[in-house]
Amino acid sequence: MRHHRTLILICHGKTERDWQGDDLARPLRGSAKRAAQKFGAYLLEHGIDHPFLASPAVRTRISAEKTAKVCGKPVRRIQYDKWLYRPGLPEQLDILSRHLMRNDLIYFGHAMALQDLLLHLVSPAFASEFGLGRLASLSIELDGQTGRIVNAELDFMLSDTDLPDSFPYPAPGSAERRSRPAYYYSQSGVVPYQLTQDGARILLVSSNKQRRWGVPKRICEPGLSPQVSAAKEALEEAGISGPVSDHVLGHYTVIKWGAVCSVQLHAMRVEEELPYGTWVENGHRRAWHAAARAAEHVYHPQLSTLIAAFSQNLCQRS
Repeated sequence: MRHHRTLILICHGKTERDWQGDDLARPLRGSAKRAAQKFGAYLLEHGIDHPFLASPAVRTRISAEKTAKVCGKPVRRIQYDKWLYRPGLPEQLDILSRHLMRNDLIYFGHAMALQDLLLHLVSPAFASEFGLGRLASLSIELDGQTGRIVNAELDFMLSDTDLPDSFPYPAPGSAERRSRPAYYYSQSGVVPYQLTQDGARILLVSSNKQRRWGVPKRICEPGLSPQVSAAKEALEEAGISGPVSDHVLGHYTVIKWGAVCSVQLHAMRVEEELPYGTWVENGHRRAWHAAARAAEHVYHPQLSTLIAAFSQNLCQRS
């Protein structure tokens, strides 16, 4: 008995120039992250929904995550195997065979390792054409008892440059395409607050250029609730943490990436503030304001209105 499977190989794109750190932590260039998103759009549009397996190196991990998010997959479902970082051919074949015995597979790996794999499974000509920012799809035949790959054929190979630079927007009956993946346009944020002896207060954070004041918000990550996504952003952007209410304070819109983003807003009771300079995006400033006056400092008019309404309720409670 033999098993027939599809194996898709994806090689990460180019990494940052002049990297002096550990090779395992070598980061991707922005263009390579975009390439991974384009591969995700390709998989989504062609209904390809196989499990993800990746090397644990940063460049392959980020590639897998970027691709998964565009496909609507939670990143926690990506499987990693430490032996796929700088693997020999026998290790690759053994690991892939074990996974392929159960399912079709999408494997994010390194150029030299994937070239060795193609050289062994298909032909030298195809291996030489494969490299950074490439995807290849293979039809695999496995021995049902041993799991050994007994035959492989290359179905197709493509580069990220073969794919559109825009992404489908899944509105009913729409053929619209946008400059970013669809999930970018659904965001969530928090209004951070505290009830003190001196009354209620609200925390505002500055924009990247530190010219405008608002609240922490982020793209809703596939597989995470709006509350969890917003709580992650509050920690990364403002260095604050605390419980986020399930109650939705309201929605407001932001024009970005050539379209309208909808932001869902929740309240966060701040329990901890990290010292300045110790959180991820520490270029943002933060400032506490009396709740009754916080909305006056907010640039976005819809957000200001929502904060004013929330502030009124806070002041009644304090």
